[in-house]
Amino acid sequence: MKWMETPSNWSEKAKGEQFWKLLADPEVSNYINLMNDGYYHWSELRYREFPPELDPELRWPLVKISRISQMRYLNFASTNGKQFSYWLPDGILRELHIIDQ
Repeated sequence: MKWMETPSNWSEKAKGEQFWKLLADPEVSNYINLMNDGYYHWSELRYREFPPELDPELRWPLVKISRISQMRYLNFASTNGKQFSYWLPDGILRELHIIDQ
């Protein structure tokens, strides 16, 4: 059985001016949208092509931040007080729209 690797601490890499400038870069933004549309897990995302100016260590933190910014929170929490949340990629929303018709 293959053990699932875990990403390094993404929140540490999300600190710094370079990180936030990358979010405004159109090519990086397109990359993030592609990764979100395919709803790639970290273990898959790291093998995908990426813009040459993008530091490989920043790929997951950029995608993670974009997903967190679109999270939806529910009005209940776990027993330890953490509020439940979820994220739906645009691709899933498009498919749900087709089903609703």
